[in-house]
Amino acid sequence: IAIMENAFGASNIKDTVKTVIIPASIKTIWSYGFFYCNNLTDIYIKGEALYIGDAPFAPLSRRTGTLTIHCSATCHNRNFTKWKYLADYNGAAYEEWNG
Repeated sequence: IAIMENAFGASNIKDTVKTVIIPASIKTIWSYGFFYCNNLTDIYIKGEALYIGDAPFAPLSRRTGTLTIHCSATCHNRNFTKWKYLADYNGAAYEEWNG
């Protein structure tokens, strides 16, 4: 039901994470959940997390490529503006999809 703080920060996995699909069952994404995943290129959000912490993914200055946040139709209610803001603020692309 949650992605914990620094969940993908371990040195043995952080550099291998490139694509993440967040299922609708996830209701909380704590701060820095994907912050150390510098190679992350795509995040697909299938539901609408009720709480999104600070700096959920790596800043532009540390990423090795373009990050795109893909929000499904169910993301439009409460957190549409939060994801759009995070994308804009962190130099990521934002895309709506019908997933």
